[in-house]
Amino acid sequence: MSEERAVQTMSCFLRESQELTYVLDGDSLKDVVTLMVMKGYSQIPVLHNKIAVPREMSIVGVITWESIGKCMTSGSFSLGTLKVADCMLPRERIRFCRETDAVKDIAEKMADTEFAIVFDETRAVRRMVTYFDLASLYLEMVKPFSIIESIEMSIRRMLEVLSVDELKAAGRTDERKERIQSVSDLEFSEYRALLSAYWDRLNTNLSKKVVLDALEDVNMIRNAVMHFRPEGVSPSDAKLLQEVKSLLSMSVKG
Repeated sequence: MSEERAVQTMSCFLRESQELTYVLDGDSLKDVVTLMVMKGYSQIPVLHNKIAVPREMSIVGVITWESIGKCMTSGSFSLGTLKVADCMLPRERIRFCRETDAVKDIAEKMADTEFAIVFDETRAVRRMVTYFDLASLYLEMVKPFSIIESIEMSIRRMLEVLSVDELKAAGRTDERKERIQSVSDLEFSEYRALLSAYWDRLNTNLSKKVVLDALEDVNMIRNAVMHFRPEGVSPSDAKLLQEVKSLLSMSVKG
């Protein structure tokens, strides 16, 4: 896979609209702490003045549980009298990124802050990204790979009854045929060719037509996954992958 195709950008976090919560540096710390507890927030961007569309330069800081904790240990602490400005992290501690920036680059920038603020081409702030978001994205990306791998393993078990010479027949060129020494050397497109040619020899009672049609769809989904499609796998595609995985894993005789 080329480096260019493997780049996942911050736009993957912006598939759905998300209403951002901001607080002002003059707000009561008690009010903000209560809001964070109620909403389950770990950090909130801070503005100096309330505006309709905050932009990157509007952010003056971020209030976090860590910054509040440090504030509590530095001399006298009164939740009722302190303001957000007394406990927030300054703007210099914030990592800003464009929605077109690569996720891997932003993850490196977040190493010392654990969050970043994403803005668009107009520098309007879109959302805050945290390590939790990165972990969720990772799981979202890995799960289709795992299911597709399971599907491939089931197909390989089905094709193990074929001889090496029969497996080689799937290769389109002499060079490709030479590389095929076992089922583990096959490519996804070659699975379908072999299943079609030798279906009656395989250890399965499944419908040839249904399986081959499903694998054609799986192959298209696989190509999109391998190219790290920014919008990810659709719910219908994810459902199909799971259905094919279950069908093959339950029906292939061990």
